[in-house]
Amino acid sequence: MIFSDLEIRAAIEQGRLKFEPEIPKDSDRIGSSSVDLLLDSELLEYPQTPAAGIKVNPMQAGRSIRQLIQQLSSPVTIEEGRTYALEPGRLIIGKTLEFMRFAPDIAGRIEGRSSLARMGLAVHVTAPTVLAGWAGQLYLEIYNVGPFAIELEKSMPIAQLVLERTGVPPNNPYSGQFHGQT
Repeated sequence: MIFSDLEIRAAIEQGRLKFEPEIPKDSDRIGSSSVDLLLDSELLEYPQTPAAGIKVNPMQAGRSIRQLIQQLSSPVTIEEGRTYALEPGRLIIGKTLEFMRFAPDIAGRIEGRSSLARMGLAVHVTAPTVLAGWAGQLYLEIYNVGPFAIELEKSMPIAQLVLERTGVPPNNPYSGQFHGQT
């Protein structure tokens, strides 16, 4: 069942849902059934033109997705008071400003904000699931499918987090390669 604003606030107050920096339980970033998340200043930029001769096999033995992303991208920082222009057809990796920690019976979905989506901005390609027991910042596959550049700013509301309760806590809360990522 999806959490309402009352359940989100209660989970924060009980310490079952934590955000760093803190999102106060009375924040206007808590909507009727979601929490607005902000964009961190650190981005990873893929090459603008197709990289000739590079073939990516994410399932190759001994290689993690994190390593591949680091190898194939360049870091970019959005400076205070500046913007990053995401051109049409470009994919970058961003992350939420917030480090979050879920209780073992809380899971979620990261979703785009409709105002940005109407401009052509997608914040996840096909990976909206945040598994029960998650801890870390959420990485975003930010893609501009629109016809014009979209300016991104540090700390802008970039996505919304929809929270759900599992029927019972899982035997194995998430502890994969992205657990604790910053």
